[in-house]
Parts: sequence; structure tokens; C-alpha cells
Amino acid sequence: MRRCLIILIGLCLPVLAFNTGGAEEYSLKAQKSVKDGRIWLLKAQNKDGSWGMDHKSPTDVSATCLAGLALLSSGDNEREGYEVETSQALQKCVAFLLQRAKKARAGRDIAEGEAGEFQQYVGQNVATYFATLFLSQIYGMQGTHAAFSGDASADMKESLQKLTDTIALCQDNDGSWHKNTYASLQSTTMAWMALRSANSTGINIRHATVDKTLKFVRKQFDPAQKLYQARRGDGGGNVIYDTTSCLRIMYGSGLREEKEVVAAMDTLLSKLTASEWGHGFLTNTGEDYPAAFFLSHALVQEGGARWQKWHRFATDRFLKLQNKDGSWTATSCLRGRTVPTACALLCLQTPLRVLPVQDL
Repeated sequence: MRRCLIILIGLCLPVLAFNTGGAEEYSLKAQKSVKDGRIWLLKAQNKDGSWGMDHKSPTDVSATCLAGLALLSSGDNEREGYEVETSQALQKCVAFLLQRAKKARAGRDIAEGEAGEFQQYVGQNVATYFATLFLSQIYGMQGTHAAFSGDASADMKESLQKLTDTIALCQDNDGSWHKNTYASLQSTTMAWMALRSANSTGINIRHATVDKTLKFVRKQFDPAQKLYQARRGDGGGNVIYDTTSCLRIMYGSGLREEKEVVAAMDTLLSKLTASEWGHGFLTNTGEDYPAAFFLSHALVQEGGARWQKWHRFATDRFLKLQNKDGSWTATSCLRGRTVPTACALLCLQTPLRVLPVQDL
């Protein structure tokens, strides 16, 4: 199969040196699953470079960014770069998002006017968070190379500054984002990840504070459950989503050894990987899949027994639930095939350690 160096906006990203992990982390079955899922994503992309919530459906910017991240995290385990089809899909995705960013009004969401399930369940401006995360990954993976310079680099930097300013303006005084939604802590985590990713590439973060976010997250810990759950008035509604969201922030902040964090991770894993909660997790509810994405990117930073326990559980679940066409399906809350498919690929490919955000 043909392969190429990834070309984005006319510029070249050098071949990445993939860390493929052990055979247990990225088995042949998992690789086959990823390949089938990627083929489905490529076929599902719209002509304008976007994705909808399902195969060639109306554009959803958040779903577009998740699909782009899933393709960006690939590499086929052969150190030869991206397949031509994947590179072309990413080119179209980046061009679409930069066009949307350029048209977005200052301080307004990149998907202003969309009224989909992401806006309903996660937050009105969440598409800006996803777009910032994806574009900053592209920008950061190229930004240290001499080949990435000129107008394309300047356009992307300008767009990222505009998007991060919007995110900062949306932050509440207590450091959170969107406490009025069911998955509000997922929104806070996406905003935090987006700002961290952009800042790591040299984008100046203005008017937002991480210290307040950490204080807010710590306040959500419930010692009775030994889990994180949003307190009344702080949004939220699902202890799994709340806990995975808070753990992603705490791990990314280098605080995974705090006793509350250790307790929450141990409690969550014991419940998820047993029948108590595990039988219903990662089945038909769309919001389960971003939660798994957060947990994979948190635990891979730690490695060891807890990472292996989670990754084996998640991989087994994904392999069992994959559709014959290569996709995964959610029938409630972020319904469709794009979001679960993209998140499943992000989780399965976590051992490749391609995306810089995994280290943040």
C-alpha cells in the first residue's frame, strides 16, 4: 500500500518515529481493528473535509476534530509515515477547520449556529475546544521543523490564538467551563487539554488560569465514594464521566500521586473492569467513548499494572463491539458512528504514543 510523508497546507511533516509498545499493548487483532476503523472513517468524510456524526452526514465540527485526531494518531506500526489516503483526508480536514476558524467571529464558537448533541450534552462552545486541540497537535508536530514556515504556519498560529482567546473568555470565575450541561466536566477537561496543547506549541494563553481549574477539580472529589462527582451547582451528572474527566486533568498536571487521585483511579478501575459497572460501559452511550479516551491518555503516562489492566479491558471491549463495517455505534448521547469510532481508535492506538497531547 502506498505511503507518504504527511503534507498539510503544502508543507511536509517528517516521518514520525513511532513507539509501538509491546505486543500485548498493540496486538495484531487490535491493529486489524484499527485498520478497519480507519477505513470506515475515511469513507465517512464529507467532500469539504468535515465529518458529521455518521457516514457523510451534516457537518459537526467536534466530530470532525475527533476524526482528525484519530487519523493523526495512526502510523500503521511500520515507521513509514501515513498512508496516502490518510494524509489526503488530514489535508482536507485541516483546510476545512482553518477556513471555519478564519470565518468565526471573535469570541464566538467556531461552530456557531450548530445545535447538535455536543452542544446539548457537553457545552455550547465545545467545538472550539476540539478544534484547538486538533490544530495545535498539527501545529506542534510540525512547528519544530524548518519545513513548517511561511504563510501556512502564520495562518495556523493566528487561528490558534483566536481560538484560545475564545476558550479563555468562556472560562467561569471558578476555573471551570459549562457547568450547565450533563457532561460539564468533560467540557472543562476538553478546554483544559486544548489550552495546554496550544500553550505547549508557543501559543500565548491570555485571560485563563489553570490554578483555578485545579482548585475546582479538587473540590469535586467525594471522599464517601472515593470518586469525583460534580457537586450541586457545579454541573455534571455521571460519576464515570466526572471521574475520568478530573483524573485526566490531575494526571496531566503531574498530580497522579495525590492520595485522592490514587483513590479515585483505583476505585474507578475496580468498578469499570468488573461487572458492577463494566457490563454497561462502552456499549451504546456516546459519552462513554470520550471518557475512555481521557482515561487512556491519563494512564499511559503512568504505565505499569493499572495502565495494562485498563488497556486490556478497553481493547477487549472495543474488539467485541466493533461493527462489520469497521465502525462503532452509539445510539444515545452523541449518537452515530463517527464519535465512538474516532474515540475507539484513539484508545486502541494510545500505545503508539504519537500524539504529543498524551504527555500533557
